[in-house]
Amino acid sequence: MSPFLYLVFSIFLCCFSLMLILHVTNIAVKQNYKESTLTFLVAVIAGILITLIPYLSLLATNILEFKLEYLLHLIKFSMFSILFCFACFMLMGIMGKIPIKPRKIKYNRVREKYAYITVSVCGSIFILGFTYYLLYTLKMPLLLLKEHLIISLVLLIAAIYTLSRIYEHLYIDKLIIKRRISFFKMLFLFFMFSICINSSLYIFVISLLLKFNFYMGTVALVSVVVLFILTIHYIENQLKYQQEQLEHKNNILTINEQHYRSLFENNPDAVFTLDLAGNFIAVNASVLPLTNLTLEELLQLTLMDLLVEQEKNKMLLILKDVYKGSNASFETIMRTKGDKTVNLKVTALPININEKITGAYFIAQDITKQIEMQNKVRFLAYHDELTGLLNRRGIYRRVENYIQSKTLAAAILIDIDMFKDINDHLGHMAGDIFLQQVAYRLHQVIETKGLIGRMGGDEFLICMTATQDKWEVIEILQEIQTAMKEPFKIQESTKEITLSIGVSYFPEDGEDFNTLIKHADMAMYKAKKHGRNNFIEYSSAFEEEKLNQITMLQELKLAINQEQFHLNFQPKHSSNDNKIVGIETLVRWQHPSKGIISPVKFIPLAEQNGLIIPISNWIIQEACRIYSQWIQSYHVSFHLSINVSPAHFLDNGFINFLLKQVEKYHIPTSMIDIEITENLAIENTELTRKKINILKKKGFQISMDDFGTGYTSLTYLSQFNLDRIKIDRSFIMELPDNRNNGAIVESLISVAKNLDMIVTAEGVETEAQLKILNKWGCDEIQGYFFSKPLPAEELIEYWNKQVKDDC
Repeated sequence: MSPFLYLVFSIFLCCFSLMLILHVTNIAVKQNYKESTLTFLVAVIAGILITLIPYLSLLATNILEFKLEYLLHLIKFSMFSILFCFACFMLMGIMGKIPIKPRKIKYNRVREKYAYITVSVCGSIFILGFTYYLLYTLKMPLLLLKEHLIISLVLLIAAIYTLSRIYEHLYIDKLIIKRRISFFKMLFLFFMFSICINSSLYIFVISLLLKFNFYMGTVALVSVVVLFILTIHYIENQLKYQQEQLEHKNNILTINEQHYRSLFENNPDAVFTLDLAGNFIAVNASVLPLTNLTLEELLQLTLMDLLVEQEKNKMLLILKDVYKGSNASFETIMRTKGDKTVNLKVTALPININEKITGAYFIAQDITKQIEMQNKVRFLAYHDELTGLLNRRGIYRRVENYIQSKTLAAAILIDIDMFKDINDHLGHMAGDIFLQQVAYRLHQVIETKGLIGRMGGDEFLICMTATQDKWEVIEILQEIQTAMKEPFKIQESTKEITLSIGVSYFPEDGEDFNTLIKHADMAMYKAKKHGRNNFIEYSSAFEEEKLNQITMLQELKLAINQEQFHLNFQPKHSSNDNKIVGIETLVRWQHPSKGIISPVKFIPLAEQNGLIIPISNWIIQEACRIYSQWIQSYHVSFHLSINVSPAHFLDNGFINFLLKQVEKYHIPTSMIDIEITENLAIENTELTRKKINILKKKGFQISMDDFGTGYTSLTYLSQFNLDRIKIDRSFIMELPDNRNNGAIVESLISVAKNLDMIVTAEGVETEAQLKILNKWGCDEIQGYFFSKPLPAEELIEYWNKQVKDDC
């Protein structure tokens, strides 16, 4: 083997070993190998390399021939080399774990420098000594000259030192600053090291044999110089990159600081910064108007100074947890300058700097108005807004306790006779004032003897809880009637009233709230039928009325079989030109002996007893039949609205039946408007939405009837794919005088317009109502102002007349 081939082969072997060491190290770090395992693997590679290179140099000088016995000799020596490397690397690992002294930067740098020099010197001495001993054991004639030893030692120290620094900075690039290093750049560094160490060892070996190769010496010297230059360049490049990264991070920190400052200063919520003693360090601008304090005044106070007394102990516990590193969200009450109190919703966060908690941020939102609103809502959940008395829910909740303790005596249901006259003559505002006065007189009579509630409208409920027998209840009833005899002064008018009162006793007339109310209600209606201005106690004879309902139910079943129904149609007019744009289908029961029976009487009965579906099916079929004739004979252009009962709408067969009818009578689905009730949407949201979407895909129009009567109306407008809403007549009838109703109607129209929905107003009876609705942008008008519900023949005549008038 020539020196050139030796250099090529040994460089390849060395580069391969260095790359293998780097690869093994990376795998060990990723897979979290034990340190001893990694050290052993690296020692094996290094030990074999240290043993093999001197042998290759002997082959290159032709002093030694390749023999199997030499190879076995090398394997034995490689064991010693591996053990030395393993011990050396383990010692380096132990030294690396010795804690550094943070405050002695200069000391740490000196220690690091000497550590690399020590490793380089010890490694070089070992390699030269090991090489010498290896050759000695091969019985070579050796002569160790001082000059040759120093030259080889210096070259090796330089090579090993640069290699250790290269590995150090490769580690920094790979695992610390996450910088990707070019494979060729790394390979070139290893290549130069390989040239340096292999040429140096070659010079040392032949110098022991009293030979010298000028070219190999030149290569060794040049390679050391180049390796130093490349190493310095690489380290400088890395430092430059780290500086750029540091500047980039400083820019990010500056931006983040500006973001934080902007968030802190411009946050609409009040932000307090506290130290560990609870003192205010800094506050943002929102704190000052919240506390009514100046910044100087505030910074002289602590958090506890601002809290009301009953909140201080709770706050101490919260602060204790926050200063331990926990977040906290809570509500508290703060006292401001001027002795006012403010309800706050607070988020508390610890300030953590260098893993040490130095204080806390308190971000506070003023929720005083929300608390007041919540209290109001909570009050209104169980109380009547107008009178302040308990409402049905509230009185039910209270009465249940008396029923369980058997201390309830009676339920008294009161209805004001002819209350409608007060509303009609004086207006609803006067009616509200009157109801408040009635509530006050009832409270004066009852005081602590029972519970008073307003059931709705002009109905009041009294539950007697402090009476012993019926005579005491009757005496109280007489006191109530006496109290109501004194005329009421409402605005500038004086009104006298009477009461119709029904009484049921516990437990004779009912052992639960609902039964007692039902029986009191039955007795109260009996009082009304008997001329008003009296009270009647419940009797089991009242159940006879239930028999009448049973009789009507049987007659209704017969009416369905005999089709004793007929349809009326009420037109809907455009508010712009008064043209008919649609008609609403209304059913009537033509009883053989009782005459016309309003749907108000039999529809609820049908819904309660499962008869509504056959009635609704008949309505749909008959309406489609008549409408089809109008289309063919009179070319009508208005749409047909059909009211659908909730029970029928939710029935599985409803959509199929509807589609069969429009197909049977050749009616475009776009001409059919299905009217559903608001209660249906509220109580069956998901199923209703699903069925509406199916009908809309088929082309039907969908309207929500009696809109505004439910307490969650607006919530559902955006949830359902509706074409129109029909504002309930209860809001229309008192327009334009009732400002409250006016505000509601105008708001509903505005919301519907924004949602691209048509608005129909029901129950329009006066020109003034028409004008104000037209002004607010209502699209369709329905009511007696234009027409009452008409039979089919009269409706088509009404249509034809309008068509002729337009012509």
